[in-house]
Amino acid sequence: YSSRMSLALEPDLPSGEAALTIAGHLLGTLKANLRGMEQDIDSEFLHDFRVAGRRTRSLLTLMKGVLPREFRREALSRFTRLGELTGPMRDLDVWLLRFPSHKKILPENFHPGLREIFGAIARRRSAARNEFESAFKEKELQFPLHVWETLLAEGLEAWEDVPRGASRPIGVTAAKVIARRFAKLVALGTAGEGELSDQDLHRLRIECKKLRYALEFFSSLFPGQATAGFLATLRKLQDQLGDHHDLVVQLADLRAMLKVRGRGRLSPTAAAAAGALMIKLEERKKKIRTRFAKTFRKFIGDENAAALGRITRRK
Repeated sequence: YSSRMSLALEPDLPSGEAALTIAGHLLGTLKANLRGMEQDIDSEFLHDFRVAGRRTRSLLTLMKGVLPREFRREALSRFTRLGELTGPMRDLDVWLLRFPSHKKILPENFHPGLREIFGAIARRRSAARNEFESAFKEKELQFPLHVWETLLAEGLEAWEDVPRGASRPIGVTAAKVIARRFAKLVALGTAGEGELSDQDLHRLRIECKKLRYALEFFSSLFPGQATAGFLATLRKLQDQLGDHHDLVVQLADLRAMLKVRGRGRLSPTAAAAAGALMIKLEERKKKIRTRFAKTFRKFIGDENAAALGRITRRK
């Protein structure tokens, strides 16, 4: 399977039918990753599962006014729970994947302490893995997908409160959704006169994801060149915000480790390594913020504004 979205939608397809088609495609990706997650073959299975889950939640949010309210509410509740079940282990996977790069930025005399830190993270990951296995035994990961598959198979005809937007052509709905998400992203990114806080950038990161997913869902409806260029800049913006968020999480985790007292407390060697690593990560965080500011100015510039006009069929 491929985690990339590859759908050919017709502009005149009813929006409700298009939404279920996209959801069915994402369900296939979710199911394809279950075995790899259960056997813990590679962290990418969990990553791709979570991306497909986020895309599904985003689709349900974007399709407000298209999908029945109770249908959306029930599905959002189940996919939010899946996110909660899979989040802790993924966060620790991201930590562990950073070990080689973190090792490179610290002098060799800090490496023993760094190995102690990552040993503690690995033990936390093992504990999270045990909870993950319990979720498989209790069918907490499979059952929501089974229910979702049933809902998709029944279609919108099984619901009484189908909105009028379900019959609107998806080309019209998609243009409105993309324009609205872009406007919200610009508003968040330009709000206030001071520097955006870590929390502001986190909210902006979430909005970037929603816009990117909308563009990926509906890319077949719009001129390929405009969509490709728009997506390329958006992905760069999202990557920078993602790196920034990872650094915020890791810095908070290191601070928490340094505050532990008694059993589980870091040794003086590990504490020194944690302090040195925090300095390096703060430096990297500042550099990312600088790059992000430049990328964001480009993103909301005339070139992307023109591309957005072509995507949404505005003159």
